[in-house]
Amino acid sequence: MPDVQSRIEELAIRKIFLISDITGGQIPADPVAEELIFSRFLDEYDREVLISLKEALRVFQFSKNANDALIHARIRFQGTDGIRGKVDPSRCQNYLQRFVTEQVITPDLIENNCYSFAEILQQRRVLSCGDAVLVGEDGRDLFGGKFLSAAMKNGFSRAGLVVYDLGLAPTPEVPFQMLTCGVRAGAVLTASHNPANQNGLKFFLDGRKLLPEGDVGDYTLSAYQYKNTLEPLPSEYHQDFRTVCPDKRQRFVDCIVKSLPRAKDKLPDIRIVCDPANGALSMIAPTVLERLGADSRVINAEPTGDNINQGGGVAELEEIDRIEGRVDQHTFADYLFSVRTMFEEGRSSSKPVFGIVFDGDGDRGYLLAYDKNQDALQVVDGDRAGFIIARHLAQADAEASEKFFLSTVESDLMTSYYVRERLGCQTHICPVGDKWLSAFDKGPVLLAEESSGHIIIPTPISSPDGKQVTLMAGNGLQATLFLLCCILNEKLTTVDLAAPFPTGVRKTAYVYNVDRSLLTNGTEVWKADMDALRKRSAELMANGELPAGYELRFTEKPEDSDMLFATLLDSEGRIVGTVFARNSGTEVKTATYCRGKPDLEASLVELVACVNRNHITMMKDVSSHEFQMEQAIMDAVQQRGSLPESHLASVIKKAIGSEPSNSTVKSVLYGLRKEGRIRIENETLIPAK
Repeated sequence: MPDVQSRIEELAIRKIFLISDITGGQIPADPVAEELIFSRFLDEYDREVLISLKEALRVFQFSKNANDALIHARIRFQGTDGIRGKVDPSRCQNYLQRFVTEQVITPDLIENNCYSFAEILQQRRVLSCGDAVLVGEDGRDLFGGKFLSAAMKNGFSRAGLVVYDLGLAPTPEVPFQMLTCGVRAGAVLTASHNPANQNGLKFFLDGRKLLPEGDVGDYTLSAYQYKNTLEPLPSEYHQDFRTVCPDKRQRFVDCIVKSLPRAKDKLPDIRIVCDPANGALSMIAPTVLERLGADSRVINAEPTGDNINQGGGVAELEEIDRIEGRVDQHTFADYLFSVRTMFEEGRSSSKPVFGIVFDGDGDRGYLLAYDKNQDALQVVDGDRAGFIIARHLAQADAEASEKFFLSTVESDLMTSYYVRERLGCQTHICPVGDKWLSAFDKGPVLLAEESSGHIIIPTPISSPDGKQVTLMAGNGLQATLFLLCCILNEKLTTVDLAAPFPTGVRKTAYVYNVDRSLLTNGTEVWKADMDALRKRSAELMANGELPAGYELRFTEKPEDSDMLFATLLDSEGRIVGTVFARNSGTEVKTATYCRGKPDLEASLVELVACVNRNHITMMKDVSSHEFQMEQAIMDAVQQRGSLPESHLASVIKKAIGSEPSNSTVKSVLYGLRKEGRIRIENETLIPAK
């Protein structure tokens, strides 16, 4: 039998990399580690992979199964939707380690990521040297001088690919152009709804995002990324960058317009406020509205890079159902220009007024509807919008009963129930992330949606050889305009939009600036959360707040094994509620959710609160600048009772010893608002009630 080091070297030849962990360190000299290193699992594993032995040993302590431990200890750098993090333009050798430990995106990381993706595709004979790759970006790299965009294109060039550059483009345009132009690989430089100080990267293959598993999956890509830190990338390469011609860009506009129902002819009868969040839809959204003859006012459409998602965007409106003008307007008006504009237009216009609000890369959208009688805004999220659009599609499709309506675990539980009951469609609940929706292969899809505003309307398009293919990509502009057409066709009121089906409980509690490694399967936080849920649910049953005979049961989700998921079952074993906690794959935060029947709201919210308290006390990354900044802000707000925004820089500088960037300050304020710890009124921070 070879010694441990020889075994590790032998496996590395097959690109099966065993490391202590990504931060370095010696391989543990441990009998259990040796058992894992020499396990048959590694002999039979048939793909490239990067495995943390430190993590495998931790999992083995409670699983006592080498296969389970090694599977769980596989490293993937990609989250829910590619990679994202804070931007640092500096070059460094330990960029992969910095990404893992500090969530920092650097040019070296982007270049490595793109080269590694291209290398896998060539190894798998999906692409050859000289083939094309299609790229786009959401505009936030403009502020930094486009150094990350250059790194993206250089990474592909080093692998011998020809780069076709869309420039500023919404994420759904990339798979559209791939399918219509016959390009198999694509990438988007974006951090979606994240604040402007962050960026990231999403990959596409044949018009779909990558999944964790598979020949070209996240785990394989992570192994190649690690391998390419051990050896230099090719230094001699030819840069072949080409711009996608305007005619091809116009086809994306044509596709959106063509996909809308006949009621699009009525769009000039309403007033539309359009908010592209200073992002990727800043040029295309006005063009589409003009083509449709819409009476529109476009705001937040002057991207400079550092203003993306500031003053607008979908993320600020998540889980907000209604905004009352006389009560809530000033709470939002200071930092959400779309809300202020909607009230201005709604109060002055003689037409019905609606708003369409997007995230930075344009794959998500929410609809706002102004209620003139109540002087209020109704927010229509992905669940409600998806139901209304699916109802329209089902009425026009004789085969709708054979098709699937897809939602995710974050969706209102009542959505899929009433789709089955009222629309007669098949339903399926997927893991979080639109990549799972677009990859669904158990049957034809009528519509797929996430409550966060991702809506996939399967759209037939033509490939270069004239064959019909289906575009399965979340498109915020297409979805919100389609919804407006449904509203006009069915003459829906704000009451109809508020409750197109009897809604259930949907509450989420966030904790930002956390160490996400603390919440994984079997960790101390994980165990504390389980204990807290067991204890609090037993108390609620003992107090009569939950009916006798109810049971809280923990369920493992294979696609997301680090999501703590508990179902609440009634006395007949039916699921009446869920409580689950998971790390965000796109932001440095964790979230605890509850979904369920409306009469259980108080109890479900209590269960969320007990888990959220654990995360606040156990998961904050106290070493991060962002944590130190939020602490300084909260101390000042609590001591003074309020804090003008103009005083923020001096308060933070005193705490961290340096002048913070405006985008970083905005990012920290965003987190404090989402945690429910502060409100901003008249440019002043005050404690949340």
